Parts: sequence; C-alpha cells; structure tokens
Amino acid sequence: MKFFVKLLALLIPNKNLRHRLRQWKGFETKTDKLQKDVEHIKTMLMHMSYPGDCPAATGILRGVQLELLNKLKYYTDMMDRYQIPYWLDFGTLLGAVRHKGFIPWDEDVDVAIRREDRDKLLQMAKENDITCEMINGENALIRFVVMQLPGYSLHIDIFGYQSVKGQTEQEASMIDRDMFKFNQKQPAFNQTYQKKILAYLEQKEKEGHGDRTIYVRGAESYITGCRHMIIREDILFPLGKISFEGLEFKVPGKYIEYLTDIYGDFMLWPSFFRTASTVPKMDSETRRIFANYMQ
Repeated sequence: MKFFVKLLALLIPNKNLRHRLRQWKGFETKTDKLQKDVEHIKTMLMHMSYPGDCPAATGILRGVQLELLNKLKYYTDMMDRYQIPYWLDFGTLLGAVRHKGFIPWDEDVDVAIRREDRDKLLQMAKENDITCEMINGENALIRFVVMQLPGYSLHIDIFGYQSVKGQTEQEASMIDRDMFKFNQKQPAFNQTYQKKILAYLEQKEKEGHGDRTIYVRGAESYITGCRHMIIREDILFPLGKISFEGLEFKVPGKYIEYLTDIYGDFMLWPSFFRTASTVPKMDSETRRIFANYMQ
C-alpha cells in the first residue's frame, strides 16, 4: 500500500497536494513517527516548570555517573590532603545547584583549580598512580581518566584558572572582551596559542592600575557557551560547600553569581538541547564490559 501511495505522490504535479499526501498517516515511515515523538518530547520538556523536574538518569548512564561520583570523592579528598583548593565547575556545579546531583543527561565531571596549583596536582597524580591525559598540550587541560573502555572513556576534566592581579573594573572588562576575540579568531587550541594567551595575561598584570584580582577561563582549552571569560576573586573565594548526590564538595563562595556569569538564568531550559552524549553510542561489547564492572 505504501509503495503505491509513494508512487502516486511522485506523479502528482501539484506540490501542495504532494505535501498533503505525505502527511497522511498511511504514508508515515518509522523515521517520520520517531521525529514526531522527538518533537513531542521536546515540547513537553519546554513546558515543564524548570529542568530540575527531570528525573535522574537510569541504566548505563546512571552507572557511569555513579562511578564518576566515587572517583570524584576519592580525588577531591586527596586534593584536600595535598592542600589544593578545588571547586565544582560548569555542568557539574550546575547539576549540584539545579538537580542536587548530576544533570540527568550528563556523563562527565568538571572540576576547577588555580593554575598556580597545577604542579601540585600533577605531583599528587604521580605519587598516587592516577592516569592523566594532557588535552591540548603538556601545559594545558588536565584530564583524570577514571576508566578506559573500547571506544569510550570515563573522565574528570580539571580546568586551570589563571589569576591576574592588580586590575581595575575597566581593565578586567577589557580582558573579558579580548579572551572572547582570541577564541573566535583561533582555529584550534594549541601550545603556540596558549603561550600567546599566557603572555597576554602576564602583560596585563604588569600594566594593571587597580587592586582587583580576577581569574580567567580559557588559558588551557577553548571554553564555549560562557557569557564571561573572567570571574572576580570575591565571587570565587572563600570557597563554600554544597551537596552533590548526597556528598559534600567545594564550590565557589557565591555560586549563584558564578553560574549566572556562565549561563545567565541557569534554572531555565537552554535554547538548544545537547545531543553529543556518547553514552548511548557505546557498542554492545563496551556496554557488556561496563555492566560486568559495575556488578
């Protein structure tokens, strides 16, 4: 039946009639139905009061989150012993505030430190046999590999924030604008680009005329989706604590202002839905290995 309907649709010269025929349910393909379901789900989500209404993840994704939680607790307790100040960052901090834990569709963990504590962190990793990857070069983003599976890795990204002292409000705003410009012009983050960024920030500190200390994102990797590339020291320190999946972790002292600087109104749905999650793309063998590990 569908074959004849499809053939008939091709023979009809009137474009409007062809379109109306394709909307007939008898002509719907599985792909058409799936697309309608996706749009329906999106509509329902957009009409929920706020994203915090979403239920927690289940299945393999929840297993990934719980394994990351265990390692996050292990690593951050160790960072406390090594006197390395840390705080939850980006989506992990957002999840802590909005969902009291992981964002239901999240599959990694974001932590931040001051770049001046970077060497202490690497020494901690070396002394405790923590597997590290350097993303974008030896002096860039640090990634703690929690588990390596075929075609997939569980990891915790540790972002380093570069301090810049002696800034006025106007000078800090200029650094914020310049960092955005650098990100837009540079096709790829590499060591040459990073040296340029660090040299620029060092020069700005020497030329500063104020008494304000700021911390700058983007000195170790591209940072996308942020409204601001700098954060004031008084928003960040002293650090506070918040519950995340029933455990306490450190967060920026004024974490509401911190999140607002990144996302704007972070309690609302974003203007787009992220679809880059790699957990659903695990092949059957990777899922089997992980499931066996979790048991």
